[in-house]
This record gives sequence, C-alpha cells and structure tokens, in this order.
Amino acid sequence: MLEKYQTEILQSCTEDQDTTVLAAFELSFKRVEVEDAVAGKLLTLLAFLHRTSFWKGLILADGGDELEEEYSWLAELSQNELRLTNVLGKIFSLSLAKQDGGVDEMGGSKEDGVVEMHTLVHSWGRQRLGPAAKRQKLIEAIIVVGMAAGQGHAGSDKDTHRLRSRILPHADHCMKLLNEQGAEEVFSEIFQTKGATNAVFSIGILLQENTRLQDAEQIFMAIISQQNVPSSACTPIMVANSQRRLGQILTLFSRYQEAEATLSSSIASLTALLGPHHHDTLKAKFELGMVHHRCFRYEDASLLLKGVMEADTCPSSTSNADTPPAATMGPLGREAASVLALVYRHLGKHRAGLALLDTALAQLETSPHNNNNNNNNTISSPAQKSAHLLTLHYRRALLLRQLGHWSAALNSYTATLSGMKSSPSMGPSHPLTLRLTNALGYLLCLYGRYPEARQMYNIALSGQEKLGFSRDGETAMLRTRFNLAVLDREEGRLEEAGRELEAVLQVERQRYGDEAYSTLRCRVEMAVLRGVRGEVERGVGELEEVLEVQMRRYPEGVEEQTDTRVVLAEGMMQMGRWEGARAVLAPALGYVRGELPGENPVRLRVELVEARCLVGVGREGEMEVGVDELVEMLETTYGLKHPLAVQGRALLSGRELGTL
Repeated sequence: MLEKYQTEILQSCTEDQDTTVLAAFELSFKRVEVEDAVAGKLLTLLAFLHRTSFWKGLILADGGDELEEEYSWLAELSQNELRLTNVLGKIFSLSLAKQDGGVDEMGGSKEDGVVEMHTLVHSWGRQRLGPAAKRQKLIEAIIVVGMAAGQGHAGSDKDTHRLRSRILPHADHCMKLLNEQGAEEVFSEIFQTKGATNAVFSIGILLQENTRLQDAEQIFMAIISQQNVPSSACTPIMVANSQRRLGQILTLFSRYQEAEATLSSSIASLTALLGPHHHDTLKAKFELGMVHHRCFRYEDASLLLKGVMEADTCPSSTSNADTPPAATMGPLGREAASVLALVYRHLGKHRAGLALLDTALAQLETSPHNNNNNNNNTISSPAQKSAHLLTLHYRRALLLRQLGHWSAALNSYTATLSGMKSSPSMGPSHPLTLRLTNALGYLLCLYGRYPEARQMYNIALSGQEKLGFSRDGETAMLRTRFNLAVLDREEGRLEEAGRELEAVLQVERQRYGDEAYSTLRCRVEMAVLRGVRGEVERGVGELEEVLEVQMRRYPEGVEEQTDTRVVLAEGMMQMGRWEGARAVLAPALGYVRGELPGENPVRLRVELVEARCLVGVGREGEMEVGVDELVEMLETTYGLKHPLAVQGRALLSGRELGTL
C-alpha cells in the first residue's frame, strides 16, 4: 500500500507545508554527502536501483577499471570491497537503508549484503534531484546493472541463473525510470560514453533472454539509431549485433517484414566486419532462415539453414587415421538442422526431417560443454545443453505427432514441457514453452481429452498475451486461437468456432496467401465446420480445392493430403457420392496401409472411413479389417467416448451415421 501511494504521500507532505519528514530525509542525505562524498553518491544511486534487492556483488563486477573518469567513484567501489563495506556502513548508521537479516525475493541472504531502503526514502532519493541530476544517476545505475549483467561468470549453472535472476529486478527498475524520465534524452547521454553504452547493450541482452521483449526491443532500436552518428560510442559491431537481436524479437512478434529487413542489414554488416563464417554472422543468417520458414518460403529457408549447418560443422575429434572424419555440427548447426526438419515437415518430408533431428540429437547428447565459452562448437554450460536438447525433442515430437505416432509424441511433449518449465534458460513463460503447451493441447484434442486440451490452450494464450503478442499479428497466438476454435467446434460451440476460424483464416490469407500451409489448414477446418452446420456441398467444394492445391504445391505431403482426403470422403458419403468417396480415399488408404502399423491412430481413422463407405455401398465383404477388430482398436487408441470410437460402434450396430 505504501509503495503504491508513495508519490502522493510525498506530494501531500509538500503541499501541506508539513516538511518535517522531508527535512529529516534531506538532512540525513546531506550529512552523508558531507561526511563521505562517495557514500553520498552511493546513497542516491540506491534510489535508482531496485529497493529491496541490492547486494554488494552488484557493484563488485568486472569492468570498473574501464569506466570513464566521470565514473571514477564507481570504479573505486567496484574494485575495493572493503571501501564498499565501509561506505554502506555509514549509510546504515543513519537508518537510510538497512541490511536485511532474511533473504530477498531472488534468494540473496544477509551474508552477501542484501540491502533494503524504506520506500519513502527510496522515492525521496530521486525526487530531491533536478532533471539533469536524475538522468546522471540513472545512467550510473544502468552502468552498475550492465557491468554485472555483462560480466563473465565461471560458476555453476545454478550460480549463473541466480546471479542473472538477482540482476533482473534492477534492470526492470532502470527501464521503468528510463521511460519516466524520457528515454530519448537518457539514451542520448548514454551513447556519449563507452562504459554506459556497453552497459545498456548488456542490459538489452539480459532483458531479451528473460522475455522482457518490449524493453529489449527499445534498447536495441536506440542503439541501431546511432548507426550513422559519428560521435556515438556505439560501435559498428554493436549496431550490427543489435540488429541481429532485434530481428529475433521481431520474428517472435511475427513482424516478419521488419525482421527480414533488419536481419538482412545485420548480415551485410557482420559479413563485412567479421566475415561470412563468424558465429555472429551465422546467427543472423539462421534467424533470417527462421523468418523464411515462418513465412512458408521454404526454398529460401532451406538455402540459408543448410548454409549455416555446413559452416557450423567440423570433423569429429574422435576420428583417426583409420576412420574417416565424421561431420559434427556445432550448437548453431544443430539448431539450423532442427528448423530445417520443420521445413521438411511442411513439405511432407517427415522422414527426412526425423533423420535430421535424430542426427542432431545423437551429436548433442555426446557433445562436450565448455564453461569458458571460447569455442563456438561447444555448448557453454550444462544448462544450455539441456535447453538445446529440450528444443530438439519438442521439434521431433511435432513430426511424430503428424506421422500418427501419438503415444510417443504425447510422452515426449509431456516430458519436454516439464523440462522447459524447470529450465533456468526457459521457464513456463518462455515463447517456446508456450508453443509446446499449445501443441500438447492439440494432441489432447485429437485424443478427445477436451477439458485438458482447453486448459493447455488457455495457458498458452494467457502467456502469449503477457508477452505482448498481438492477437492478429503473432504466429504462435494465431495457432492457439485456431486450435481453440477447432476445440469449440468439437464441443458443439459452433457460433464461437465459426467466428474465430473466419477471423484467423482472414489473417492467414492476408499475410501468407491462399495456398500457404497454415492457410490450407484453416480452410480444411472451416470446411469441416460448414459440413457440421449442414452446408455439406459448400464444404466438399472447398475441400476439393484444398486437395488440388496440396497435391500441386506440396506433392510429398501425403500426411496432410490424407487428412484432407478423409474429411472430403466423409462429405461425399453424406451427399451419396459413394464411388467418388472411395476414389478420393484410395491414395490415403494405400499410404496408411503401406507406411503405418495397424494400431496407428491415423490409419485407424482412414480404415474407419473406408469401412463406412463399403457398408454404404453394400460391399462389406471387401473389408480388410473386420469391424469388430477395428472398433476394439479404436476404443483402445482413442478411448470409449471419442467420436471415432462412437462411430465405430454405430457402424457395428448398423445404425446410419451423420458424417463430415
């Protein structure tokens, strides 16, 4: 309550002429400044850091000796712990701050010097200053936070995560004050000195890695704006890497046109400055490949991703004179391989995608890690290796699900989601964690576990909204909305489903065109909904158009074509077009019987439609799988209450079914 109304309370003291409290604060501040100028500067600096999370280690960071003369007092404290302890002691003696005897919210303890300021003292420490002095102190706070965020840390993963978690509240507080005081003016002063510029860049990286995406975007945009400013302390390499990082953020927000332009500029600059095979250049190329993949430009995506894979590959260290060297991908090469596998998935090359992912996983599981992080072909820590493994397992499970290996996909989704939530590098609010949550919901929906599916979708949607994703602009949120609409249809909420499917389909068409992979998925589900509404002929016409596009644009995508053929055959059967339904279904039947085991859920669905079609034309004797056996497998795979199991029992009892 006090923190919420601290500004009003201080203003009230001034307006009512009741200056006793403020006078006491000011007297104490001035006393510290007179007795020890450095103590006075630190006391004011604390007002620009998080109120309850300061500890001595925040200032005792590497890099203080590189600060400009105007920050010499900070350099002094950063290199002299005894002096810092004495300075804090003077502040404590006047009760302007205290050393907490417990722990802070990030796990800091009394032993490492957790400091807490009273909320009114914390606020008054800023309000007593004029605009120029406030900017100066904020820049000093940014330097302290940035030096801590950017320092090398040779401890364990747990120590590294704890350190970054403790720095983060201070970074958040600095960003809040920066916007309150006028970001443009503060940035213009920051970019006059090398120390402050390096610090704000490090804070941008920290914020990006902790999904403070809007704040990180603001910092990188400010740095990029200095590209042609001769007096700026922003180096060309810093500008180019800010473009690369901004491109990553824009991609997450599905602002693909901006991302493409930003990443293209970054690649050009990094290639000129560092060379085409430098790790930073390859990262930018990888990010641009990701943009092409998200925009369904598969040829462009494949070209870039294959180039990154080849560049980040080296002979195996275990090779010898008798054994030819095996190509071993580095971390970025494996990441490129995993995204290329997703490209193959959209092209219908699922097995090629699985092979790529299996190779990447096998190499990653045996790869070393390097705590010194001076070798781009090794993982820098066990935590990073774990996060990389989780990402690859998630992408592999996507292909397994599409191939109908639902049980294996479900197990992988569940284990991977648990790992992502507990990962220091990811956590429950990470964009990839939310994508996996959505994917798990979709698989649960396929199984007919609708309440669990809705729970997953709601978690994903809520998390994406908190990240600031646009409902109509961000790809992951569009996918979540699409999946929710399909679930609404399955549960009979036809009005809600229709409204949302139409909205998502319109965005997909505007962004990617009528024949893009995601647009076709929307068109199929919209056609199914039309059939449920009784618009069977219109739905069948739409499905025929979609199937023609799939065969022309994605000829190897037999899995997606199979899905379309099944619902199209069901619609034709409902219209009495039995022979047409059998003809449409025949390629799907050939595929599932040739490639998938009998208990595979995709095969079972196709077999059920074939059985219904044969019953409809009175040719039950041609069934390859007996109805009794088929129903038993449907109930085992899908569950007794699933619509397909219900259809199977209805077929068994000879009742007429409503289809599509």
